[in-house]
Amino acid sequence: MTEFNNVLLLGTGPTAIQLAVNFKNYFNSQVAIAGRESLRSKVFFETVVQHQLALKVDVQNKQHQSVAGECTIDALFKGYHLVSGNWDTIVLSITTDSYFSVLAQIDTTVLKRASCFILISPTFGSSHLITNFLKNLSPQAEIISFSTYYGDTRWLDGIPSNEVLTTGVKKTVYIGSTYANSVSVAKLSKLFRHLGIQLTKLASPLEAGTKNISWYV
Repeated sequence: MTEFNNVLLLGTGPTAIQLAVNFKNYFNSQVAIAGRESLRSKVFFETVVQHQLALKVDVQNKQHQSVAGECTIDALFKGYHLVSGNWDTIVLSITTDSYFSVLAQIDTTVLKRASCFILISPTFGSSHLITNFLKNLSPQAEIISFSTYYGDTRWLDGIPSNEVLTTGVKKTVYIGSTYANSVSVAKLSKLFRHLGIQLTKLASPLEAGTKNISWYV
């Protein structure tokens, strides 16, 4: 199994840009971003293409400099149905209510090739739903769930573009995997240590999902 050699990010929000920069620069991954076509994403796609797939993350506070950076991604898919290639890791940086509809649009060959699916900001039970969705396509795939996204990231000027501003970074984030001794989680722990974030491992993706603070406010 490979870990983070080829990473496909689903979603065209600010979070996807932050994740792309971190995966690209820390793991030297091949990185692609895919999103749905809409009026809002149209501006994103056009700007990223205009800048030749270059992305940039700025930070508001100097103590968060470790999450800042620039990178050039390797592919951009203007529509989930257009996704192609061999991606060992698929990162769901989209709203939880769109998990099924988005994955259903992606070529099943792409999904079958992936060995790891990462949920960035799930709701309770999201990991079970994804496991069930994949049981006939990729039953051996690892499902990793974070408790929540590790920062507060927004468009630099309030308009979708190739550049974002991260104004805050969490001190602790929880993570759980369907694999008890996950090499991917170990590698992510090193990345988060580099970013100055404590990544606390829990027994399962379901347990990690219960740590999302939005459930308690």
